[in-house]
Amino acid sequence: MPFTLAAFSSSHASVAVLIVNAIADQHLTVITNRLVVPKELNQIVGLYANGTDVARAQLSSPSLRQFLLPEISPVDVAALPSTPDRWLDYRFTPIQLQSDEQLEFDAANAAAGANICRGLVWLANGPISPVSGDVRSVRVTAAITGIAEAWANGPLVFDQTLPAGLYAVVGARFFGATLNAFRLVFPAGKWRPGGLGSALASSAEPPEQRYGNFGIWDQFNHNAPPTLDILCTAADAAQTGVLDLLKVA
Repeated sequence: MPFTLAAFSSSHASVAVLIVNAIADQHLTVITNRLVVPKELNQIVGLYANGTDVARAQLSSPSLRQFLLPEISPVDVAALPSTPDRWLDYRFTPIQLQSDEQLEFDAANAAAGANICRGLVWLANGPISPVSGDVRSVRVTAAITGIAEAWANGPLVFDQTLPAGLYAVVGARFFGATLNAFRLVFPAGKWRPGGLGSALASSAEPPEQRYGNFGIWDQFNHNAPPTLDILCTAADAAQTGVLDLLKVA
């Protein structure tokens, strides 16, 4: 079941609920700071909001306004994802959107001072089907120059040489000094699945993003691995992670 990760970020100087700008993206369309819902992935399977002063967050679109606007609660009052995680799980009961409509991420600060509000939205084409099997985890590293509040991409270096074959990624985690979120970019893939980042090796990520709980992210050949997208809160130069793999051929 394919899925992808979209991000929003902007600075607010008000306690009013305001639109959070959709971050420019190479694989998704942004119009006037709103995300255009892709035709193939028009269901929400995960939500997350954070910021050092964020008080509330919600989604808005023409189709959502026909019933109720999803309130993202709890929010994560922190610059980086904290433990326990505040990720909202809709894997088995997705929120339906209208293809090609504009999706808006709104948030409010707890005080009038200017602070950044961030949002993450996971999109899929239906409920997520977990997978199981002989899952092995391999350590990977990257040296991507992170840009504050924007996606940046770079190659991954594997600690071990993979035996020849085809692999399915069924989970991942990454940490870096200012890493808020990450995505994997597969050579033949259209979508960019990902998850919450963290600052430390000891930080705990949502268990839903590991060991097959979010289904198959995508597949790659041993000699054509995915690259890494990172979303940081400030400059960053080194990332470490783990990929959960199933060998499928």
